[in-house]
Parts: sequence; C-alpha cells; structure tokens
Amino acid sequence: MMHIVYVLENTNDYSWYIGQNDDLKRRLSQHNSGQGGRTTKTKEGSWKLIYAEAYCHKNDALGREKFLKGGSGRKYLKKQLAFHSQSDSNQNIRRSGLPFTLTLIFWKKILSSILNKKS
Repeated sequence: MMHIVYVLENTNDYSWYIGQNDDLKRRLSQHNSGQGGRTTKTKEGSWKLIYAEAYCHKNDALGREKFLKGGSGRKYLKKQLAFHSQSDSNQNIRRSGLPFTLTLIFWKKILSSILNKKS
C-alpha cells in the first residue's frame, strides 16, 4: 500500500491544503464534497490536486507531511511548482507565478493508476 502526501489548491482563493492518505481518489472526493478536513470544509470553491509524493511507509509520509506544512517545506513546494510550471510552455500561470494546474511531478505512473482505478 502506498501512502500519498498531497497538496490541494482551492480554485477560488488559491490557498493550499496539505495532507496524507492511502486512498487519494477517495480523499480528494471527500475534500470536494465537504467531508474533508476543517480547512477544506469551510472554504468556498473546489480543491484541485497540484502536487503529490508517494511513500511505502506511513511514518515516512507523516514526516514529509509535517515538513511540507512548515516554512521550509512551503518554500520547497513553491520552488518545485514554479520550476515545473516554467518547463511546461502550455502551463497556465496565475498572478502569484505559481501554477494553477499541474501534472503530477513525482510518482506520476503510480498516482495515475491510483486515481484512475475503478472503485
């Protein structure tokens, strides 16, 4: 079982939600239906997956989630997202310079199979 650390972006105000779960498709659905965490329940607009990393062990995913929620982790995310958005000439860029939509950066094949599997 893979444990996914993910970053969602609100399509309304571009705020982020960082979490981890072992069923990304189900969890994304929960966030968008108002059954997610406190942050995603209270915000207007839908949530879009903009970044994800996969881990074999839950403790590794929890540690990475904690790091990404901190100052250094957010700096890391902004650098990664900005770098990958610049390398894609068809990418939409919003006012802050960060991508509005992104293809998955890490573990693309694994995440694609998770998101596209039949429930």
